[in-house]
Amino acid sequence: DSSYNAIDVAIVGEVDEESIILSSTAKDRDSIILAIDIDGKPHKELPFNFDSTNKAPEILRKQLESMIVIGKNKLVNAGKDVSNAGIIGTIAMMMEVSRKGCVIDLDNIPIPSCLNIEQWIISYPACGFVVTCGEEKIDDVIKVFKKHGLTAEVIGEVNDKGDVTIKYKGKTARVFDLKKESLFNY
Repeated sequence: DSSYNAIDVAIVGEVDEESIILSSTAKDRDSIILAIDIDGKPHKELPFNFDSTNKAPEILRKQLESMIVIGKNKLVNAGKDVSNAGIIGTIAMMMEVSRKGCVIDLDNIPIPSCLNIEQWIISYPACGFVVTCGEEKIDDVIKVFKKHGLTAEVIGEVNDKGDVTIKYKGKTARVFDLKKESLFNY
């Protein structure tokens, strides 16, 4: 129905009910962990599509399986794949549905050597996840992601303020006020 060509994708599968990771269950004071494949480059024709899929299929499957391990071991409170909204937009979507806010420290975000921070935070990576967990589970979560071939770092913290705030090189800015605006318009 649109005036332009577009592809929308949904992946359907089965998961044990005990292993489900929801994006709506982040908790106050949770750490936000970004796990991402930074071994790639922007697509030739789509500069904000970061392609890291030129790998053996078993490597790509292993990266995706990291979330299965995390879910089965109940290591996180919330999680989401990094979507077209980029890293900050994806985290904002998770905060909105969790009815939370957060502070994201851009200085802690792993960046591919071929990009700058400005392009990276608005890029759509081939494989990336954001999860939240309590302090006691941070090391276990990061270990799982690294074992599955992803770079993982704590990049922020959840709060009850309803704002998505970014910090970068000593400066702070609010990018979303989720009490007054909605990414989902509901």
